[in-house]
Amino acid sequence: MREPCGPHTKGNVMQALEGTFAAVFSGVPEQIRKACGQIRDFLDGCPVADNVVLIVSELATNATIVHSPSRDGVLAVRVKRYDTCVYLEVEDAGSPWMPAF
Repeated sequence: MREPCGPHTKGNVMQALEGTFAAVFSGVPEQIRKACGQIRDFLDGCPVADNVVLIVSELATNATIVHSPSRDGVLAVRVKRYDTCVYLEVEDAGSPWMPAF
């Protein structure tokens, strides 16, 4: 079994190679293309850039379709590039619905 890797592994002292990309976008579908373009530029030359852009696109689409229309929300996107991995986050304003179990 492989050991977990990434920026949050206990004892890990990895430093981002290219700094951090962080931006806030309006929670509307038109902004997803803008976010993806900026991330692609940030990850220029990274072998997994296409995968990261696809993942961000999917998460941002879900956030804008499910959450933002009723909340006039925003999307925060953060990406860090490391020598062995890329760490990414897409954050939205959350859902207006209460979870039911």
